[in-house]
Amino acid sequence: MPGKYRREFVKLAHSGATGGHLGKTKTQDQVSLRAYWPSWKLDISLELKRCSECAQYHRGKAPRQTPLRPFNAGEPFEMISVDITGKYPKSSRGNEYIVTVVDMFSKWGEAYPVRVHTAPVVAKVLVDNFFSRFGMPRRLLTDQGKEFESVLFGELCDKMGIQKVRTSPYQPSTNGCVERFHRTLNSMIGKVVQYDQRNWDECLPTIMAAYRAAKHESTGFSPNRIVLGHENRAPLDLLIGDVLQEEGRTEAYDDYVYEKLQRMKECYTIAREHLKEAARRRKDDYDMTVLPRMFAVGQWVWYYYPRRYQHRTPKW
Repeated sequence: MPGKYRREFVKLAHSGATGGHLGKTKTQDQVSLRAYWPSWKLDISLELKRCSECAQYHRGKAPRQTPLRPFNAGEPFEMISVDITGKYPKSSRGNEYIVTVVDMFSKWGEAYPVRVHTAPVVAKVLVDNFFSRFGMPRRLLTDQGKEFESVLFGELCDKMGIQKVRTSPYQPSTNGCVERFHRTLNSMIGKVVQYDQRNWDECLPTIMAAYRAAKHESTGFSPNRIVLGHENRAPLDLLIGDVLQEEGRTEAYDDYVYEKLQRMKECYTIAREHLKEAARRRKDDYDMTVLPRMFAVGQWVWYYYPRRYQHRTPKW
C-alpha cells in the first residue's frame, strides 16, 4: 500500500461496513486480508488512538459474582438467543426498541428495529425476517420477558417444533451470548449515531454488515465465513480491487455444491474445536476473578444511578 493512502485505508477498514469501529484485533484482520506494508500494526494502533468516536465511548464492566456455566451448539442455527434491547431515543421512523437474534454456533447476529415489543410484533419479526431465511432452530433461548412468556409465543414455538428455553430470574448471564452482543452493538451504534441519536435505526444495516464480516474470537472465523462459506465483498474491496487471484472455477453446479460442502464441513469442525476451547478458557478466566456477594434482608447497599439526559440513552 503506497504511503500516502495508508492512513485513509486504515480509516476505511476501521469504520464503515467493514469495520464498525471495532477493536484493534478485528481492524488488523480486515487490513491483513487486503494489504501489507512495513509497521502496519503500529500504524493501525496509532490510527485507532486518533479515532475520536472510539475515544469518546466508554462503559464500565459488570462485576463477576457467580461462576460461569457455558453451553455450546454444534451446528449453525441449532440454538439461537433472542432478546429485546431498549428503550432507545425515538428515531425519526418511530422505532424505540431492537429485537436481537444471535446464533450460538456461528455468532451470526441480526438486529431488527421495532416501535413496540409486544408478543405479536416480536413473533412476526422472527417469522418474517429470521425463520423464513434461516429455518427453524431446535432450541430458542430468551429471558422471562412478558412477550416471550406469552401464550402466543409459546404456541409459535410449539407449532414449529422449537424447544423454548428461558433464563433464570435476575440472571442475564444465562443468555450471555446475546447480552455480550448488545454490548458490541451499542458500542458500534454509539460511534456512528448523530448527536440527537434519532437516526440509529438507519445505521443498523451497515453496522450488522460490519459485525458479520469481523472474525469472532470464539470460532476463529467470521459469521459470514461459517454461514455463507465465503467472505462478502465489502465497499473497501471495490475501492482497492481484488487482492488474490480467483481460484479455479467449477464448470457444473454439482461440483460447486460438493466443493462448498467440503469447505463448510472443515470450517464447522475447526469452529467446534475453537468454541470448546474458548468456552473452557473463558470459564477459567471468568471464575478466577469471581467475588461472591452475599446480602442479608434489610442490609444497606449502594445503588448505582448515573446521570441521565432527557431523550438520550447512556448506552450510546
